[in-house]
Amino acid sequence: MKFQIVLFSICLLLALGYGLPYLTEQGPDEDATAFFTKMRTGKVNEIVRSFGDNTCNCPPKGGYISYIRYESGQEPNLAFMVGRKFEQGAFKTKEVAEDTAYIWPWDRPETAYVDVPLTFNQDKIYFLPLDMAFGKTMSQSDLTKFAQHPESDSYKGFSLRLRPTLAPGLIGKPPVEIQKEMRDLALNYLFPADAASVTAASGQTVPTKDVEAELPRLKQALLRLTVVRRGSLKSWKIAKFRFLQATVESPKGTQDVPLPLVAPGQAQKPL
Repeated sequence: MKFQIVLFSICLLLALGYGLPYLTEQGPDEDATAFFTKMRTGKVNEIVRSFGDNTCNCPPKGGYISYIRYESGQEPNLAFMVGRKFEQGAFKTKEVAEDTAYIWPWDRPETAYVDVPLTFNQDKIYFLPLDMAFGKTMSQSDLTKFAQHPESDSYKGFSLRLRPTLAPGLIGKPPVEIQKEMRDLALNYLFPADAASVTAASGQTVPTKDVEAELPRLKQALLRLTVVRRGSLKSWKIAKFRFLQATVESPKGTQDVPLPLVAPGQAQKPL
């Protein structure tokens, strides 16, 4: 009798391990689709719950909300997409070899890359010069130079420089202790700020609408999500992400400019 009970228990475990996952199977691209829906709605708590990992449960400094807050200084960052209108194209999914140890079949960790082409045809997303994005006033002539060659140093703080508006109040301030560290170490380009003003040759401040008219706008981007789950019975989570490609549109919409997203001579680093 005891042998039969043990045998039944083993069979039950095997059935749960190999059968039940097929009943709950969902591909990483389906969860990625749900993630972008949440991004468009702008519901922060739901977006944050989409992040996670399948090993150590190690969020970035400040928690997963850092991925969608400018003031975290986290780069890459998706703050510019929260609550905005954008479109995603067909996903390309690639399974990534996973060597993390596990005990039960249904606990096997899984990892995949999901490459997502994004287009921005409705809401305008401005690509700011580095100084402007980090709160430093700049001249109108320097703004014009930047608009003519936005690809120069575009890899520096790329996603933190993407803004849906130039209006003040978009970006909060870093915690007090971090502000002190910034002063002590003169970390001028660590945390972004609300868009700084632009000064004309006359010394007057250029109106915001005129600044917007000169700024390049994000047109397309290719985003790679590293999507993971801790076993077949768990939902997929976004562990990391990075932008592989990006294109901006000239201020008058007459020219598309590809932006280098890594420093000259460097290749994209693996996640």
